[in-house]
Amino acid sequence: MAQPTKFYNFSKNFKNINDVLQQYTIDLLKFSFQKQVIEINLSDYQTRLTFIKEKASQDSQLGFLEEFSNLATKKYLLQITKDIENMQLGLKLLEDTINTIRSRIEVEKAERDRNFQELVAILGVGVVTVSLVSDPAKDFCSSEKEYKDFFPKIPYYCEYPFSFSVALGIIFSLMAWWLRKRLL
Repeated sequence: MAQPTKFYNFSKNFKNINDVLQQYTIDLLKFSFQKQVIEINLSDYQTRLTFIKEKASQDSQLGFLEEFSNLATKKYLLQITKDIENMQLGLKLLEDTINTIRSRIEVEKAERDRNFQELVAILGVGVVTVSLVSDPAKDFCSSEKEYKDFFPKIPYYCEYPFSFSVALGIIFSLMAWWLRKRLL
């Protein structure tokens, strides 16, 4: 019962991380757009400030407007650029986490498929054994041929040929399982 729960948890975590990744990507795009808006507005502000300085007299005290432009360039634009770089690193980590979970899910699926194939192979050995033994058992018990003298009657073999065939099928299936575990 642990296998399906483990697989369900991987799938649930994968979905949650995928949702976070989508929202994170959208937020990063919005943040990049906001940086472009700041750059455009700052460029417009600097253009207008240059125009105002040209029209104003030399002794007009417009230095505080220049300080705002410098503050926006050095502090806010630099900060938003660094934040975008950090968010891109976070995005890379989220993508790596998703790839790791995706790999784990694939490994779990491969393990389940391998277990299923092993079960089918072992059951196949049992079914083949039953089908190969049941018909000759009926012929052996009902015939009066000479080879009956070479094989003494096995207890219950002639009385319950199908049960005997199933028992042999189970024995051969267990032997096939044991061999698969040893060899594979």
